Amino acid sequence: MALPTHRQPAALRWRQAIWLALARYAGLHCCAVYRRLLIYSTATPPDGVRVQLAKREDLAPYLDRDGYDLPSACVDNAAQAGHAVVLTYFRGELAAYGWVSYGATAHLGGWWVDFDPGHRYNYKSLTLPKYRGQHLRGSYGELRQRDATEGATHSIAFIELHNAASIKAEERNGGRRVGYAGCLNWGPLKLSLIHI
Repeated sequence: MALPTHRQPAALRWRQAIWLALARYAGLHCCAVYRRLLIYSTATPPDGVRVQLAKREDLAPYLDRDGYDLPSACVDNAAQAGHAVVLTYFRGELAAYGWVSYGATAHLGGWWVDFDPGHRYNYKSLTLPKYRGQHLRGSYGELRQRDATEGATHSIAFIELHNAASIKAEERNGGRRVGYAGCLNWGPLKLSLIHI
């Protein structure tokens, strides 16, 4: 079965090329928008991997330290907004983390991401350099109860177009690119473009 014309790989490449050009030449901050069904692995995490829903005190050793990208003010704001963070440890060391929210979320430069109910927004994920490419992060059910309470059946993510590793990981986990979003601040002027 042939894909509709707007979904042909060549059409997608052209679309991405246009967004990349807007980023490079116009200074637009561009992201691909992904959506996927929330599916939880029934497997146990690989040997040496521990995944947990974190509390503020679990993050304390990593706040405001180089390499972790966890400014205490941002962590406090996210916690006050009710966002959750999942930590992945490998042999007792923090290997990765990822934040999630279930409602409107501050993005960058005064921009907000808002989305339909029934979605979980995955944002601010980091895998520390020495653990990249090892596929340690997974969905082992840490958020299952919270997703059910919030009524989330799908996740969405905004991934910067230059972040090939995160795009590959999202697609490997069943994410489907549903569009693009971009924002630009010119002094008091704010410009947003969304194509979904």
